[in-house]
Amino acid sequence: GREGEGARIIAALVGRGVEVYAEFNAQGVPNALWSLATLKVDPTLPIIDVLCTRAMLLAGELTAQGVANSLWAVVKLGRGTKMEGRVLYALSERGVEIVPELSPQGVCNCLWALGSAELRAETPFVSALILRAESVVADLKPMELS
Repeated sequence: GREGEGARIIAALVGRGVEVYAEFNAQGVPNALWSLATLKVDPTLPIIDVLCTRAMLLAGELTAQGVANSLWAVVKLGRGTKMEGRVLYALSERGVEIVPELSPQGVCNCLWALGSAELRAETPFVSALILRAESVVADLKPMELS
């Protein structure tokens, strides 16, 4: 059926992604992570670890949206991600630099991800996100507030 066909397509794409992950750039990594998280793939698939490794290597090149999407995806994939803590740290380091560029939705995604990951520490990124949230709160849409 259709469900089996979809699973085969995803398996083929994931297999190919593992083969070519080193070619994923600073736009491709967040897009792939976001897509896989949205599809709710098994977080123990090898593609997740290779994309997380690539995200850490490319963290300094990620855009504000790339950081927000990657944070959201890594946390959404859940605790099955072996490298979750290291990836979140690398993304948070980059996050401090790009906070002023974050859209209201990006601010919400980052705050959700860090809160869901139960990062209790008041990090420079969290502090910067809180200040940014205060400056964009008037621009938030109802969906972003939920």
